[in-house]
Amino acid sequence: MPVVRRFPKTAGIVYELSLTLELPAGESAGSAMNALAPCAEALYTPGRSDETDAGALAGAPLISTWLPVVVADGNDLEARRGRLDGALHAGAALPAGVGVGHAIAQALGGRYGLSHGAMNALSLGFARLSSSVRRAAQAGSARMSWIIRVLM
Repeated sequence: MPVVRRFPKTAGIVYELSLTLELPAGESAGSAMNALAPCAEALYTPGRSDETDAGALAGAPLISTWLPVVVADGNDLEARRGRLDGALHAGAALPAGVGVGHAIAQALGGRYGLSHGAMNALSLGFARLSSSVRRAAQAGSARMSWIIRVLM
C-alpha cells in the first residue's frame, strides 16, 4: 500500500515500495544521497525555518540508518520504507533551498553526465569549505552540530 503524506504547498507525496524492489544497490544509494543533501543543506541556507529544520533533522537519521540495510538487502521492505520515510522528510526540508553542495553536484553531474545522487555524495564533503557553512558553524548554532558531523 502506498504511503501518502501531505505538506504545505504540496499536493501529496506517494512512495510505492514495490516499485523500488528492483532498483540496484548503486541507484538506491545515489537516490538516498540525493535525499540526504537537502537534509544537510536546509540547516544552513538562508531560507531555513523551524519547519524545514524539523524535516531535515527527521530525514537524515532515517536515511543514514536504513540505507546500509537497503544496500545489503534490496528486498528488505522495512528498510526500504524507512529509507523512503527519510526521503519524505527530506522533501519537507526542500523549501529552505539547497546550498553549495547541491550546486556542485548539479554542475558537475550535468556537465559530465554523472549520477546526480553520486555527485551529491561527493560534493557534500566539499560543502563544509563553503563560507556560508563556516559562518553558520561559527555562530554556534545547535542545529549545526549535526551538519558539521555529517560533512566532516
